[in-house]
Amino acid sequence: MRYLRTREDFFARQLAAIPSEVPSAPEEPFIEVLYKDGSRVTTTVFALSSFLRLRSWIVDLVALDLHVLTNKGHHKGVTNLLEILFGNEAAYYDPPSEWEDDLLRPFQEVGQSHLRIIELVQSLAFDWSDSLTVTPVELEFLSQLNLHSCIRIDVNGCEIVDRTALLSLLAAANRALHAQGRIVTPAHAEQLGAETAYILESCAVENHRREVVYSVATGYESWRRLLDTTLMKCFGRLPMIVGKICFSTSCTFCLS
Repeated sequence: MRYLRTREDFFARQLAAIPSEVPSAPEEPFIEVLYKDGSRVTTTVFALSSFLRLRSWIVDLVALDLHVLTNKGHHKGVTNLLEILFGNEAAYYDPPSEWEDDLLRPFQEVGQSHLRIIELVQSLAFDWSDSLTVTPVELEFLSQLNLHSCIRIDVNGCEIVDRTALLSLLAAANRALHAQGRIVTPAHAEQLGAETAYILESCAVENHRREVVYSVATGYESWRRLLDTTLMKCFGRLPMIVGKICFSTSCTFCLS
């Protein structure tokens, strides 16, 4: 941590550069994310969940850095981070390099007055729609499947319907139905195929929902930890930071 802070000023630079909106990823199957300011982004569940996890890691690292800096009495570093979190300016100390231009642009719009700490939590309050749709099918053969037995925790800690377990469950059910003599006509086989496809598609949609909800919840938890650290460890320095902002520019607190 000390190397990243002293050599690259990593935590402050990342905090200043993280965008509020998920990057666009127009791939199939896509989702559309609608933010509260009316902006829409076409992306994928994988891109959205990865972006939110990455941002939550950065927020957690900033909270940890604030904790370390306050314990060691490094007031300048604490002040730098607090000014980014509670300031109205998005740009960091040095003029942004070419690769930073696109990252910083969302925070440099004319009239932008939200504090970064507010932007971080507001950007988690979005609506989204999935391009995957499922046509309901009445289950005649597979209504007794125990889909809860297919729930697994993925590498990110999210509970999802495991595809391998689901395929194994469906294959076992298919064999049992044939062994019982319940699939005897082409109509039966067609119905079984439709039910199988419906269950697979429904589980894919459910996994999308679970991944997005889990990623958003992770973002809220990271933001809460950052806010807790700020209030518990740096509360005494906030009046100075806010006062500095008020004298230098129009402050959100003053405008409210």
